[in-house]
Amino acid sequence: MIRFKENHIPSAQKTIELYRSVGWGHTKCPNSLNQAIKKSDFVVTAWDGDKLIGLGRAISDSALTVYFPDILVHPNWQRKKIGTEIMKRLLGKYGNFHNQVFIAEDKIAKQFYKKFGFVEETSALSITKPFQPE
Repeated sequence: MIRFKENHIPSAQKTIELYRSVGWGHTKCPNSLNQAIKKSDFVVTAWDGDKLIGLGRAISDSALTVYFPDILVHPNWQRKKIGTEIMKRLLGKYGNFHNQVFIAEDKIAKQFYKKFGFVEETSALSITKPFQPE
C-alpha cells in the first residue's frame, strides 16, 4: 500500500537512492541535494513500506510564484498514478498562484505536466548555467 506524506523529509540515504534510480545528476552533490529538500517550502513523498518511491517539492514566495524543481518516481513504481498524486497535492497547496513554474527537460515530463493544464512557454527566455558538482 502506497502512503503519501507531506513535509516529511526523508533520510539523506533514501533521497540519494531515489534520485539515483532515475539517473538524475543531483546525486553528484548529495549534501546540496539534501539541504535543498530540507529548505523547500513544501515536500510530498511517496512510500511503499519504508522505501521512498516518489518525491515532489516546491519553492515559493508564499503569495504569487511557486517553482516545482523536482517531481520524480522510482522507475519500478512509475505508471501507477504516484506522480499524479504528488502533483495533485502540490497543486492543492499552490494551484491558485499566478506563476507556477516547472522546468521539463524531456518529452515525457512535458506530456505529464500538460495533463494538469500547463502549457509550454514560448515567449520566455531560459538561461542556464552549466552544472558544477561539489
